[in-house]
Amino acid sequence: IVLNKRGGALLEFMKPARMAVAAVLGDGKQIVSWIHHQDLSAMVLFAMTHKNLEGVYNAVAPMPVNNESLTLQIAFKYHSWHLKVFVPAWALKIILGEMSIEVLKSAKVSSAKIQSEGFEFAYPTIEMALDNLLKK
Repeated sequence: IVLNKRGGALLEFMKPARMAVAAVLGDGKQIVSWIHHQDLSAMVLFAMTHKNLEGVYNAVAPMPVNNESLTLQIAFKYHSWHLKVFVPAWALKIILGEMSIEVLKSAKVSSAKIQSEGFEFAYPTIEMALDNLLKK
């Protein structure tokens, strides 16, 4: 998941958070591998300028989070208090159909390979990424 405040998944997480609701999807334990959009751009540039790179590299930050943690941290950026609501998987299946599979699956992906080549993340933690993206 590429985090950018102008669209995509982060925008969807922000909608309930603005109304002091932390909408945790399913049980909230699914792992979310994410990357700040500036780190993604930097990684592409890094790959273009380092000709010795070969194979597949994962475009994810080094510290994935679970859905509940991500949702709560976004909610805290808007309000010091919030209502935590678990949206059950069955409700997501009714609302989203087959897309519910995507929001409920877990994906713990490693960035170790690109880091071993010398790439450094500007936003390695979700806290740093959200501080940048959701600053007032």
